[in-house]
Amino acid sequence: MNVSDEVRVSPRLSCRAAEIEAPENERHHDDLDGGAHLLFTKVKKTALVRSPLTALTAATYCFSFVTAQERWTPLHSAASAGHAPVVASLLAFGAAPNAANSGGQRAAHYAASKGRVEVLRKLRDAGADCDARDATGATPCHRAASTGMTDIIEFLITETRADIEGRNSLGQTPLIVACEADRREAVLRLARLGADADAVDDERNGAATLAPELMPALRSIKQGDVE
Repeated sequence: MNVSDEVRVSPRLSCRAAEIEAPENERHHDDLDGGAHLLFTKVKKTALVRSPLTALTAATYCFSFVTAQERWTPLHSAASAGHAPVVASLLAFGAAPNAANSGGQRAAHYAASKGRVEVLRKLRDAGADCDARDATGATPCHRAASTGMTDIIEFLITETRADIEGRNSLGQTPLIVACEADRREAVLRLARLGADADAVDDERNGAATLAPELMPALRSIKQGDVE
């Protein structure tokens, strides 16, 4: 497969590149299941010219996993990587803020799990549902809880009114997910924001069984000591 000097960013956008090359340790693959097409490209600094996505001119890598089954969009990639200017440009040129991949994940899910608060702000301002559920019932708040992104949890609960008691397909709230993932600061932040420390999932697991060492602090928070 030859890489041309034109990179398709979306059906509506393209960028002319002066030089594109595959990283030495990564190559093109055309034989993935279902005819999927994995494309790694390396774009040298200032290689992209006369592009509406001017923020891309400083990029060193452009990663795209294109497959009809996965439905991964450029917005997913930019959000996951934390490229807020690219996210803003894609949204300005018509990218759907609520586009979901085959697992039901939106760009907001990836921004949340990676701690990309500025990306989440841009997605929210463009109309993204920051409380959307993926195929497992997980919301961006569940994803942030699982990776311990306390600032994201705060943003989602206080600025997007995400459901702090939302449950995934296992009956887990974000606090239970944080307990299971041993994300102690996330557990405490969720409790301070009002999450129910006594909640249990479908298997009757909760903070008391998954993080018993945190119960004194959680009880203290519940009694009003939020420090």
